Amino acid sequence: MKKVVFAIAIALSGITSFAAVSTPMAIVAVQDYAEIKVSEVPAAIADKVKAAGGTIDKAYSNGTDYKLDVTIGDAKSTLYFAADGTQITK
Repeated sequence: MKKVVFAIAIALSGITSFAAVSTPMAIVAVQDYAEIKVSEVPAAIADKVKAAGGTIDKAYSNGTDYKLDVTIGDAKSTLYFAADGTQITK
């Protein structure tokens, strides 16, 4: 019985290590943002930031999504948006 439990534990640890290796590769591909001009940010996104009382300090895009460094009041933060203005949680 000990040998069966030990064999199962070894098999599961191999599966777990395989999953841990493949996950970071997908994350790196998503984070390829290049800096763009603030004026190139779609109006739908700029309007949402402005409506919240914020200003866009820097803007980045990966071709489909936008990453913005914004200031709202005294707080600075990074926000992510889809091109249609929908905020993305990352």
